[in-house]
Amino acid sequence: QRIGTTVWETRQLPVGQVSEYPPLGAVFFGVVVGLDRALPGGFGLAFGLSQVPLWTLLVWVVLKHAEPWSVVAMFFWPTITVFALVRYDAVPSLLLVAGLVLAMRAESNGGRVPFLSGLLLGLGAAIKWTPGLAVTPLVIGWWRTGRRRQALSLSVGAGLGFVVPHLPFALQAAQRHAIVEAYRFHAVRIMTAESLPFLPLHALGFAEAPLRPWRGVDTLDPGVMWVETLFVAVAVLLPVAGSLAKPDRALAWAWLAPLIFVFGNRIYSPQFVITFGVLWAFALGLSTASSRE
Repeated sequence: QRIGTTVWETRQLPVGQVSEYPPLGAVFFGVVVGLDRALPGGFGLAFGLSQVPLWTLLVWVVLKHAEPWSVVAMFFWPTITVFALVRYDAVPSLLLVAGLVLAMRAESNGGRVPFLSGLLLGLGAAIKWTPGLAVTPLVIGWWRTGRRRQALSLSVGAGLGFVVPHLPFALQAAQRHAIVEAYRFHAVRIMTAESLPFLPLHALGFAEAPLRPWRGVDTLDPGVMWVETLFVAVAVLLPVAGSLAKPDRALAWAWLAPLIFVFGNRIYSPQFVITFGVLWAFALGLSTASSRE
């Protein structure tokens, strides 16, 4: 709410206490604050109302391309609907899924589809960085399988989708600093006890579990900090290596890239279940339909 209030009132990113989100994410919170001021009920209600159509559209997109049973099963995933209404992850997840759906179409159709796929993935990266991870495996796979025009088109779309939302805030030095600080904020964050890398380190006695698992683990042995870097490196490079080794499976590696990263990253948040749920439902339902055919 603090970030959104600053964006709504000043049309600028926060400078004193900087935003931890990319510029388009901050803009989204600003829109929610504007909705809050137009409606009674408070920021929480306005946020929930903004998420309902986005969550509905996300489910509809998955339903259009996957088996209905897989989407129904997704709703049995604990807390998924709750987080869809109280966190904004439905927004980047929608852009991620829609971008990958278009990428799937682009493998059989040319035209503007690859560009639009890249544009959606780039916009997703500008609102929450994770969707951008799907771009590299697609570009590598398409390039290596001879779809070079499609690879270039997707790259241009992704670049525009990511860069353009930054431009209005890049004209002033203070705003450029705010953009950089959003990246630096995550670069220096310490591991959370909810993350996958914490589990083996805790089991081996290198880190104590904090009272609040969503807080940073400040008891980590400095001698094993390379482990969390290794997890992130594998999470980022594995889909890229997979697309290099099996370029005909580029789309599959693009689907896996965001999931592998959020699993392997030293920071984990429970609302990631939204991304897990929709990608799982889509992939499982789609693969079942394909195997029957």
